[in-house]
Amino acid sequence: MGKLTAKQVQGLTDKGMYADGDGLYLQVTDRGSKSWLYRFKEIDSETGKFKQRYIGLGPIKDCTLATAREKANELRLKRRDGEAVQSMREANAQAAVERAEQERERKKVARTLRQAVEEYIAEHAKELKNAKHVASYTASMEKYVFPSIGEKPVRSITKHDIAEVIRPMVASVTETALKVQNRLHRVFVREMAHDYFEGTNPADKAVLTAMGTFAGRDAGGHFTALPYRDISRLWASLKDRRTIGALCLRFTILTCVRSREVRGALWSEVDLNEAVWTIPGERMKMDEPHRVPLSPAALEVLREAAKWKLAKNDLVFPGERKGSVITDVTMLQVVKRLDGCETTVHGLRST
Repeated sequence: MGKLTAKQVQGLTDKGMYADGDGLYLQVTDRGSKSWLYRFKEIDSETGKFKQRYIGLGPIKDCTLATAREKANELRLKRRDGEAVQSMREANAQAAVERAEQERERKKVARTLRQAVEEYIAEHAKELKNAKHVASYTASMEKYVFPSIGEKPVRSITKHDIAEVIRPMVASVTETALKVQNRLHRVFVREMAHDYFEGTNPADKAVLTAMGTFAGRDAGGHFTALPYRDISRLWASLKDRRTIGALCLRFTILTCVRSREVRGALWSEVDLNEAVWTIPGERMKMDEPHRVPLSPAALEVLREAAKWKLAKNDLVFPGERKGSVITDVTMLQVVKRLDGCETTVHGLRST
């Protein structure tokens, strides 16, 4: 009959070895973890003397007191029958491996998309550059993804689940829909790399597009482009205009970057010596940092814009109100004031 009770096993917290009897011991570490050991003696082949040995039987969360007693008794009987200690250890080690594999499998099955996203964000926090970008990542998941599939097991998520999340966003928040798709794609790439998910990435953009997930995105048609033969006339007209709006439009044309990214450009993003403008991922449509080489003409525009620089304002193209960004309306008004110009700011990127 053992000396320990199940209640004692749970209550013991001091570091030490607690005997249950017949070679079975409860081991408590200084950190409070508990596991079972079977202790016995055998003759050391080198010294010819008896030496104390231990075989681990597993932690108490996986091995109850009753189970530990059964295992200890089985080992004792095997030793009595002359079975080699090494084979006993190997069998015990194999059992431990199998238990660990079962635990990993259990965690995989129970793993939710929320857990996957949170781990991805934690792991890639440095790559996301700053707290604002991390907050944007988290907020988009909390608002659009988690309410419907956040608690769903990762393994059971399909392309149809992702499509149902993305599709309603396309008409009202198109760019956010693309960001969410891109973010989910990265999350599933990590899940696949760690063997948490098998099969085709359910957030693959090509597959989602083929399913019609982004249908209606371009329903308004393409933005009107300016005939290429008219660009020299427009450029000359723009250079004659000494306004911040005209400078901003010139820079947009020279860099072929979206109006929104240009209007939000900061001096801290520009390296005049290296002639490069680095747009952080949180301001890009696809959430990726973007390096824009600056031509001599683009650098000339920046030198002119520097004359408009306001104290304590990092904006390259500041708006009329203190600390504000120049608006898209201001940019459009510049275009409309150009004689015979029938295009839009965005359309100039197609020219």
